[in-house]
Amino acid sequence: MRRIRTNRSPDFRQIDKGRFWFSGPPTVLSVPGTLQLTPKTTNSALELANLAANKCISSMSLAIFSEDSPCGAQSAMARSVLIVDDNPLIREHLCELFKREADFDVCGEAENGQEAIEKAQQLHPDLIVMDLSMPVMNGLDAARVLRRMMPKVPVILFSAYGGQVGSEEAHSAGVSALVSKSEAVAILIAKARSLLNQIAA
Repeated sequence: MRRIRTNRSPDFRQIDKGRFWFSGPPTVLSVPGTLQLTPKTTNSALELANLAANKCISSMSLAIFSEDSPCGAQSAMARSVLIVDDNPLIREHLCELFKREADFDVCGEAENGQEAIEKAQQLHPDLIVMDLSMPVMNGLDAARVLRRMMPKVPVILFSAYGGQVGSEEAHSAGVSALVSKSEAVAILIAKARSLLNQIAA
């Protein structure tokens, strides 16, 4: 079993049942029901070990927790995406679309703007792809809140009703880009990469 030592304190946060967010240097190796730790593992990692002992992560597949990467990510370089749409079929389609790309990983889903805000606080995604017209809270109102919470996280408004929102109104609400659902999905992926590359530059 591979073991990795670290002197820097990692940060673990639970995403949902069986999924955790790790921020810090590579620290632990996890297999179903087992967590191998070095003698110098920090208290935060020991807390995660307690979760493992309680079977909270017993269903996790073999994975090395990498720096600033959500558990289950395709690679340490994959950028995490939060998918927000009230239509479950569209959410499923978008999830499959991004999962096919090696440089993206879907970290979560939400069905309205309010849930998007809550999930964003929990998951800290690199990118949010969100519908405009949704119950409880629409995409523009959610974007306004998200911009205050996490101004560096780009929001793509992906909607069939994009024509109802002007670019100025969308930009002032905190939307980074508008993409119509009638456009080719390759345009959405290209826009997502472009926005994230601008931030990384």
